[in-house]
Amino acid sequence: MSWKKTLIRAALVYVVGAIFLVGSGYVFAVLQMPRETALLGETACLFVARMAVYFAIARRDAPAGFKHLLLIVVAIEVFDVITVLVMGGSLSFVLRYWWASALHLLAAMGGLGAAKWGGNYHPKPKPFHDSV
Repeated sequence: MSWKKTLIRAALVYVVGAIFLVGSGYVFAVLQMPRETALLGETACLFVARMAVYFAIARRDAPAGFKHLLLIVVAIEVFDVITVLVMGGSLSFVLRYWWASALHLLAAMGGLGAAKWGGNYHPKPKPFHDSV
């Protein structure tokens, strides 16, 4: 797997996650949910969105597997830290929400697991020798 594809896929996961995070934050604000409940809902939406994208990536690039998804997770975590620092946040803010990184890794593993153990996962295509 090339670095270019890895960074493009990391950017895709990052953008989809950002869209779902901002969108769910807006929905929970419109519904006037309590802040703790809204944070839980936003986190759940982000988790499901990232897991779905990782599932799609794992289905497409089945042989790459966990190593490729781990590289994507690391790239996104670097994007997250850079984004926080560029927006004027501090490193203590990143450390305060360390659990989000673990949840992100869990979403990647969940997407990979769903791709591997769900229906039509074939790590290597089989030739048509015995089909006739």
